[in-house]
Amino acid sequence: SWELHAELEKLYLSLDQPLELASAYDSLVNGEAGGTTTLFYAGRAQAIKGNHLGKNGDLEPASRAFRQARSYFEDYLRRDPGQPRGTWWVASSNLSLARLALENGRYADAEDLYVKAYESDPRVLPSDENSAPEVLEAFAGVSPRTYLGGFTRLGEAIASTTDPEAQRKALAMFERFLERHDQFGFAYNNAAFAAREWGSALAARANRAEGDGNADL
Repeated sequence: SWELHAELEKLYLSLDQPLELASAYDSLVNGEAGGTTTLFYAGRAQAIKGNHLGKNGDLEPASRAFRQARSYFEDYLRRDPGQPRGTWWVASSNLSLARLALENGRYADAEDLYVKAYESDPRVLPSDENSAPEVLEAFAGVSPRTYLGGFTRLGEAIASTTDPEAQRKALAMFERFLERHDQFGFAYNNAAFAAREWGSALAARANRAEGDGNADL
């Protein structure tokens, strides 16, 4: 029953054994007890494991845990389609994977995963910029934990690289975001800032090229 699984989860966590919880549920899924509710709690166990590993800086093992969590929740949804609790956790797993990709400098992967989070459950998107979304990433106490916050951080990260095309790439990312969600002012502001910085970079290049040309005369 749901209550039995909740108590089992509570027991392992009271003993500070998140990794053992995940292993126990892996065994249950692979054994005779792999029912629908077991799949759901196996996904939760992997998300708890991913949270634990991520907070300790073990980003690749954390990514593997969240991928496994997503897989369990997707299996759960195949057995019980459309369950809001299932789509919530698939989206949350994708948000968490996006955060890990962002932290690892895999910015294209991060953007793809943020988009998948929205496609998994539109509740990642708040009704407006001042409202809280219903779906958050699984990292407790780590900011930003939201879809909008993730895109803001992603744009900042892309723009701050040493890539000479960094501002153009940040601008392109925000333009793609606005094609999906044109109601958020922060994205227009960030796109405008990236456009201005990119324009300044192009002007500086042109001035340098003109200076080099004059020097050859």
